[in-house]
Amino acid sequence: MTQGTIDLVTDAISYLQDLIGALTGIEAAPDNPPEGTMALPCSICYVSDGTWEISPPGVQKGLLNLRLEIHFARGVLPEAVAQAMGYNQSIPNEILSNPTLGGNVNTVTGPISFKFGNLEWGSEDHIGYEFTVPIKMEIILT
Repeated sequence: MTQGTIDLVTDAISYLQDLIGALTGIEAAPDNPPEGTMALPCSICYVSDGTWEISPPGVQKGLLNLRLEIHFARGVLPEAVAQAMGYNQSIPNEILSNPTLGGNVNTVTGPISFKFGNLEWGSEDHIGYEFTVPIKMEIILT
């Protein structure tokens, strides 16, 4: 991969958001986290943490974690939980079926971990998933 680092990361997030946004029932999946809330359920994705190193010489290697949050309105809690449970497998399946995220990363490097519970965005309380998607990127330095 030779494209600029920032471009590849943002393109990977955009591709991931396109995958999630295409799932039945997801109302919004913007490329960049919004300032406030959106129609729910929605998907929000960003880089949460990672490392960069030179390995081998001339190649920048990134091991990054993408945080993918799927927000649902709390409303009637039993109904909200039931709605959310439908995405427990479909989201990881979609990601693992596209492990290079459209050719923007080398691969998803390991298991996709998740938590389910309370989420907050734009001062609103929701419930939902926090998926951690580990990716590997190798960029040839020019």
